[in-house]
Amino acid sequence: MIILFVIGGGFYHLSSLFPNRAGIIGVLFAIWGVCLIIGKILLHWRLSSYHSGLFTLVMILVAFGLLMLARLAPSLAIRQGIWLIVAWCIMLIIALSPIPIYLFKRFSWWLWVGAVILLLLTFIIGVHPSLPVGAPALWLSLNRLFIQPAELLKLALIGIFAVQMNRPDWRNILISWGLVIVLFVIQRDLGVAVLFIAVLFQLAYLAGVNWRILGIGVIGMLMIGIIGYFIMPIIRLRVAIWLNPWMDVEGDSYQLVQSLFAFADGGVFGRGFGTGEPELIPLAHSDFIFSAIAEEWGLLGIFIIISALVVFMRICLTIGNCQTDKPHQFWAWGIGAMLITQNVMIMAGALRIFPLTGMPLTFISYGGSSLVVSMMMVGILLRLSANSQPINIIAHREIAYWRGIVAVLGGVGCVALYWAVLWG
Repeated sequence: MIILFVIGGGFYHLSSLFPNRAGIIGVLFAIWGVCLIIGKILLHWRLSSYHSGLFTLVMILVAFGLLMLARLAPSLAIRQGIWLIVAWCIMLIIALSPIPIYLFKRFSWWLWVGAVILLLLTFIIGVHPSLPVGAPALWLSLNRLFIQPAELLKLALIGIFAVQMNRPDWRNILISWGLVIVLFVIQRDLGVAVLFIAVLFQLAYLAGVNWRILGIGVIGMLMIGIIGYFIMPIIRLRVAIWLNPWMDVEGDSYQLVQSLFAFADGGVFGRGFGTGEPELIPLAHSDFIFSAIAEEWGLLGIFIIISALVVFMRICLTIGNCQTDKPHQFWAWGIGAMLITQNVMIMAGALRIFPLTGMPLTFISYGGSSLVVSMMMVGILLRLSANSQPINIIAHREIAYWRGIVAVLGGVGCVALYWAVLWG
């Protein structure tokens, strides 16, 4: 109940700053509050041994996202609220019944095939809902409903890894992941291609695979980067902007420069929620929502998000360690690795640690496909947490991996500190 009152205070504060949006803000809070309360009641009733902290943490991040969207783009915030209802229903179906988990294991290849077909369709009838003609067309449009096949492929690829990783050779895993990665390179969506390679590398490490497989992952990342740089002008432009964002402040570098200014303007405590100018950052509601948070919430908001991600990854590792079934173990770890890696990449892009990738900040940025698939993953985690056994002995690799995750997120926080305090 404390969380409900705290989040409610945030929505009330925003409605007092923008009275003309009070109706929209009230509806969003009602949707979120009902999802939180009913979700907790249903999970406690039907899934008494589930990890309650996971559901609460995810709903806090979702609330943060709705608050920021109501601040930045009220019309999109309403759409996100509708997507939340859909995502919440699917999450509960997965969490409360053993059937979806069985179906995911039994038909993981069919899910992959369907997602690949949808991805191939984007080559023919793909669109981009916000960028001009010529930008990578990564969405399928159904009237005003946009679907991004890349999100579904995240779930499919993790499922294939979990089911196939116990087999003596990794041919099926490398073929399925490799084909998808190549398709994204051809489509000029290098960010998702690098994401999938990075996640495969992490899962291979956790699985104790020999260094040859890990070496293939590293070589694959380098080859994709080199090929993309020389044959794709948009990749060369992103690298040039990353190396020197001041070369064209009013043009191609405008987005990144405004992002860095947002961190500097926010400082430690931020300019105050609702009182900054995050709308000056192009796509602040999606790709650069982390920068918008930095301007109005300051380092305080940044470290809240980073801390939440640390806790989320710890929960995923714990759930995995408590599984007696290896596929279930790697489902939990794979979900954590996928979501954490994506968030690190988008935060690193906003902070100029890494070239821009154009992916959403999970649970926070605007994006229906992202929210639905992410909540599906949460549903799987909730179901797995209810079937947990006493924790197994933690292997050295898992400890090293956990320390690496903490170090990377800590590094992101240190760079944010530089831009917010030392540079600002």
